[in-house]
Amino acid sequence: MPRCTSPVVRGVTVVRLPQHRVAILGYPRTGTNYLASSLGSLPGVTFHPEPFNPNRVHLASAAQDATKAARDADPLGFLDRLERDCATPILGIKLLPNHAPEVRRRIIADPGWRCIVLFRPNFLAVHSSQLTANRTGVWASAGQAPQADPPPLHFEPRRFLSARENFRQFYQEVLTGLDAAGKPFLPLSYIDLLDAVMLRNAARHAGAVGALEMSSRLVKQGRWDVVSAFDNRDLVLRTLDSIGRPNWAVEGGSGLAEALRDVAAPE
Repeated sequence: MPRCTSPVVRGVTVVRLPQHRVAILGYPRTGTNYLASSLGSLPGVTFHPEPFNPNRVHLASAAQDATKAARDADPLGFLDRLERDCATPILGIKLLPNHAPEVRRRIIADPGWRCIVLFRPNFLAVHSSQLTANRTGVWASAGQAPQADPPPLHFEPRRFLSARENFRQFYQEVLTGLDAAGKPFLPLSYIDLLDAVMLRNAARHAGAVGALEMSSRLVKQGRWDVVSAFDNRDLVLRTLDSIGRPNWAVEGGSGLAEALRDVAAPE
């Protein structure tokens, strides 16, 4: 793919932005790392994993270094810098709830930014994965070596319900903002990440063209039998029943691609 350049017209440098800009908007432990890694594996894409992480500036491996202090002093200016410095046709970033809300609001309002809203319907799986990552310090796994099962988690209903409300509020804010801006977006489910067709569709939404062969060094963490991660599973099951979500005991449900295949399957 051609590189983005900054042409000079009559001695004045004209900044040319990337041809396409895409943002993943999602909650921690919903598959954002996997999706970002997959998109970043494509040629012609510069994908910054977490440029607005409050603790550290996570840029693409080949990107110019940046200081946290400079970013925090002017987050919107830093976003402009990422756009100016992009040397590929496609620029991507990932934004989580605590990543510079003012940047998220600008991206939602800016028609030049395409948005992928990544969602994991099973919030017990999100919560379990978050607790496990906090305990072990392992936030992503490349799967090179078998991981030992972590110690059982202890379920606290009040903590779970509070976290679920934060989860709900984040997506409500994102979807309301996109709707108010009259902006189309690509909704993507965690289960859809397991389907190559859906991944390629996400890449096309980002602006990629041609034969798309993506790869990610990351693998799924956690177990499909979500409730088995807890030492007080009966309390987990009672809590899920109380909110009408007994199905969250097991990670599952159909992604869009799987659901369409079910619809088309012969009787």
